[in-house]
Amino acid sequence: MTRKLAGFGLAFALAELAAAYLPPLASLLTAALFISLFLFAAFTQRRAARFALPAVAGLLAGLVWSAAYQLAVVKPAQSLAGQTYACTAIVQPDAETSWQPGNVRATLLITQLDGRKTSLKVYCTDLPYSEAGNIITGQFQLQPLRADSYRMSRYAKGTWLGASYQADYIWQGTSDALPYRLYHLRQAFAKRLTTYLPQNLAGVEAAMLLGEKSELTDEWSDTFRTAGIAHLLAVSGLHVALLCGLFAMGQGRRSRFSVPRVLLQITVLLLYMGLTGLPFSVFRAGVMFLIMLVGKVKVGDVTKGSVFAAGINAVIAIFGIAWMGSTFYTGNAEAINQSLSGMVAEAPFTFAVALFVMSVMLFSQAATVTTLYPLGLALGISPLLLVAMFPAVNGYFFLPNYPTEVAAINFDRTGTTRVGRWVINHSFQLPGFVTTFVAIGVGYLITLFL
Repeated sequence: MTRKLAGFGLAFALAELAAAYLPPLASLLTAALFISLFLFAAFTQRRAARFALPAVAGLLAGLVWSAAYQLAVVKPAQSLAGQTYACTAIVQPDAETSWQPGNVRATLLITQLDGRKTSLKVYCTDLPYSEAGNIITGQFQLQPLRADSYRMSRYAKGTWLGASYQADYIWQGTSDALPYRLYHLRQAFAKRLTTYLPQNLAGVEAAMLLGEKSELTDEWSDTFRTAGIAHLLAVSGLHVALLCGLFAMGQGRRSRFSVPRVLLQITVLLLYMGLTGLPFSVFRAGVMFLIMLVGKVKVGDVTKGSVFAAGINAVIAIFGIAWMGSTFYTGNAEAINQSLSGMVAEAPFTFAVALFVMSVMLFSQAATVTTLYPLGLALGISPLLLVAMFPAVNGYFFLPNYPTEVAAINFDRTGTTRVGRWVINHSFQLPGFVTTFVAIGVGYLITLFL
């Protein structure tokens, strides 16, 4: 039964993905091809029928759902493009300063359109200064979203149109809805941190704990970005895991306070999830912990599983080797850079070798790029060649201690995925080198046609 459900769910998700990224005709042809292959497998092999038939059902269900959603929601919304309307809208929490002085960029939830009640999200880049939760009225021209790298992300959030402010902006008040109350509460907590901590440190703490970056200075933000650790300034599932770790203390003990304790844990968890703005990683981790609480999962049993053991081994292994490599490079940075610059100046193609060696030592793609790419540009290497050489920064497969490698070795019950007698002769070495060489070669060939 589980395999049938897995086949149905995977096929449904693939159909939705195809419908989102491919033109309608292309998605239909792709679905027809896969349905034909699945039906052929089902009628020629009995064992394949257990998976193929649910997969066909999943593809059909995904296409029907996508078509129904397009007809019921997307097409009516997009048919409004090209007209100017008198709108009443609520500014969403993603409001940020625009490149135009005095304006902000924000998603607007339109509640009235020419006096008619509606619920339509649009993205406006020239909105007069407003804050999240503000209720505003004005004349807006609705238009298709720009074909940029953010369009699919906005589609995923239910934003189907763009909007351009025209005239008659009026502030009507502030919404009392829960999402906006939580947003203002998050801002209040961030400002409170500045009372007890220095400005820079308070901004970092607010970003790391609550995902609120309004108190973070541009200088510190650029510093984290340059160091390749800007992801630390975002709230993720790790924060929820730490919070859940505190909750898990004494989880196995039974007492008359068990039910109130679980209710308190759920309340605090939901409050924290709301305060962070509910990014997907937080939502996913929070749902998992709620399942654990409601299902009364024994936390002690989790640590006895092979997955947990593999994960902890990987964490310890990568932390040790990354710390060692970073310490070695930091102490010898000048000598290493001089040696590499001399080698690259004589033979520019060896820059890819330098990238590979450095990634093995630093165990970080971002740190490798930040360290060596300015040197490559200074030596006059073509930017196109630098792009083609980028796959060489993935050299941390060379030592078999990366989390995915350790996990794969532990998951393989056949013993074919293993570390050899000399450590570096492991199962990932050959595929890693083949992938790196092929990727760099293909990248170089592409640069010849540009």
